[in-house]
Amino acid sequence: YGVFRYRLLASALIDMEKVYLHLPDPVLVIDERGKLGGYNHAAKNAFFFSVSSLGRTLQELIPGLPEQKEEFEFVNMAGVSRFFEFSIRPIGKGQDHHGQVLFFRDVTDHKENAKRLSENMEFRSRLMTLIAHDMFGHVQNQARLSEVLRDGVPLESKELADLLSTSTQASRDFMGNILS
Repeated sequence: YGVFRYRLLASALIDMEKVYLHLPDPVLVIDERGKLGGYNHAAKNAFFFSVSSLGRTLQELIPGLPEQKEEFEFVNMAGVSRFFEFSIRPIGKGQDHHGQVLFFRDVTDHKENAKRLSENMEFRSRLMTLIAHDMFGHVQNQARLSEVLRDGVPLESKELADLLSTSTQASRDFMGNILS
């Protein structure tokens, strides 16, 4: 970016080769007329650019590219989707505007991981709801049974029956809270 902004290209060819061309993320250089003036290897591979791409507008080369910085989906000729975030930096200041540099960041893997995580969390939530619902039915039945037993036991076993009834009611209330 600095090389283009301060027109240091003639004195920094080796640095340009090391930094600009070998960045892992796509970088595009747009001239003052809005045409593609250069791209790095990552941009060539991501967007399938060739020498004939130079001098064409971004809308021709990357259909669907938003005009402002935001995430967008690029579907290549093979139908494979990639998601990118991008930012735009001007080359030059004020009246001395010589174009723009577009920096892209491939976020496809991040989006896929977030989707898998979301699906995993949804599955766990459904599983826990199912288990809690089934357990609640059993605990509910135990609570009713313990109440019936408590009312029908002899006086000497009344304390144990009360303990059983209290315990199953607490379990029932706990499972009800989990379901809520």
